[in-house]
Amino acid sequence: MYIEPQGMIAEPREDGGFNIVGSMQCPYYISKAIANTMGMPEDKFAIRQATIGGAFGGKEDYPSILAGYCAVLAHKAKRPVKIVYDRDEDTEVSTKRHPARMKYKTGVKKDGTITAMEIAVEMDAGAYVTMTPVVLSRGLIHSAGPYRCDNVSVEGWGYATNNPHSGAFRGFGAPQVFFALESHVDIVAKKLGMSPLEFRMRNMLVEGDSTATGQIMDDSCASKEVLETAAKKSLYEKKREEFSKEKGNLRRGMGMAFFFHGAAFTGSGEDRIKGQAGFRLEPDGTFTVLTACTDMGQGAHTVVPQMAADSLGVDLSLVGIETPDTSLVPNSGPTVASRTTMIMGVVMERAVVKMKGELFGFISKESGVDADALRFEGENLVSNGKAIMPIRELVKKYYDANGACEFIEHYVQPPEIKWNEAKHEGDAYPTYGWGCDVAEVEVDMDTFEVAVKKLWIAIDVGKAINPKMAEGQLEGGTLQSVGYGMLENFIINDGKVMTNRFQTYIIPTFKDTPEMETTLIEKPYKHGPMGAKGLGELPMNGGAPAVANAIENATGIRIRDLPVTPEKLFEAWRSKGEI
Repeated sequence: MYIEPQGMIAEPREDGGFNIVGSMQCPYYISKAIANTMGMPEDKFAIRQATIGGAFGGKEDYPSILAGYCAVLAHKAKRPVKIVYDRDEDTEVSTKRHPARMKYKTGVKKDGTITAMEIAVEMDAGAYVTMTPVVLSRGLIHSAGPYRCDNVSVEGWGYATNNPHSGAFRGFGAPQVFFALESHVDIVAKKLGMSPLEFRMRNMLVEGDSTATGQIMDDSCASKEVLETAAKKSLYEKKREEFSKEKGNLRRGMGMAFFFHGAAFTGSGEDRIKGQAGFRLEPDGTFTVLTACTDMGQGAHTVVPQMAADSLGVDLSLVGIETPDTSLVPNSGPTVASRTTMIMGVVMERAVVKMKGELFGFISKESGVDADALRFEGENLVSNGKAIMPIRELVKKYYDANGACEFIEHYVQPPEIKWNEAKHEGDAYPTYGWGCDVAEVEVDMDTFEVAVKKLWIAIDVGKAINPKMAEGQLEGGTLQSVGYGMLENFIINDGKVMTNRFQTYIIPTFKDTPEMETTLIEKPYKHGPMGAKGLGELPMNGGAPAVANAIENATGIRIRDLPVTPEKLFEAWRSKGEI
């Protein structure tokens, strides 16, 4: 439920092409779709992202449809055409998270060691295929979670139904399986008489272990750090024992969720896309980042220039970013899959190195100063600790002598990453981000209302390029996951969507936001920019299962389907505490 609904404008041009501007995540997706729709080459279109009010995956593929409507109408009418959906239509026709049913069966030794897992995942695709194969794929890859297990069987199905079509949504198949898995892990620990924390610590993946696909964990595996940090800061074991003794009308509980998320595209996806980005000199002595990656509120247009400025060694005020417009920027690949910072940062570093070499070579010839002794510092060009000239002056001098200059680079996947698409074996992702959430809840046993009192969030991001923005992403994503777990309920009755507006489809507000204590943990990824890994989707995996486990700890009632509502708790309590 992004704040701004789907909206698009198509304007016909005199050359027969179109300018298209709208609310979107992926301009080049739309470029390809319109070329196919109109039977024209892509260079006949300029697709530009307008300033956008949220997306969360909901503006990945659907805007191509709306842009197609606008382009066809504009072509026939020979006039600009604008379509902006009302909230009810937007909610009814745009893509949703895939409803899923998960079945887990786990073999364990008496000491708690996991020996085998059998997992089945079914997803409701709705009336059209859309993203179902890749959402299902990511869900299956994540379904065994961050646990060591030598024998894993995972099967998945996507079903065509007469429901609204499912598609991309933050987490992309992982939040569904993590709710099931982390609930299941608590059930297994309880049957063994073990603490949920002890069970997780015993079975967590560590450096040198392999995932269900056979991917070996490298030195960027922060499983132990996130688990220990969240447990220690929340006093998880102590409070869980204390709360279990409470018998009054207000019951408190502690719940934990341990999770990871693969950063960037699955398998060989990044190698196929070869996302591009560039760096350009401007006549006024500044630099401009060229990327089709869009900003939806997550901060990409702050972080990517920041990485470029850091790589170049200049003040951030000297680096701007071009509007995501297919006529102005190269194809960076879509802004999805927690890939922007990690992938674009690497590409940007390569473009910046070339720009720096070009400028240093130029001034070396001009002044005779050794290029190897040159560096940028703040707003100046420096040699051996002495400022030679302002960077703006150097850039203008270069521009006057040589004219425009830009470097376009593309992503090159590290050669050690190997993935067998047919067998789903090997390195599923370049790396993983890691997380652990602990939730403290209070349940009113008269009304079964649940209040989340506090959340402790420990997340490994590799390297926080902008720590404040990273914390905002992690807390916002965790709150969104809590909403997914407690409030959000998409209801269809006889083919009619009953929850098509904010009055009926309830998301968390500021008043629903609990206190959060967030800890950033940094286990650098050797192939990431300054060690950074993707983090956008990671927090979506933990909030819902952490709250569900806390409710079970408080009440003894295990709810197995989301959202966990007072009505479900009451019915489960009435039928002796199990649903």
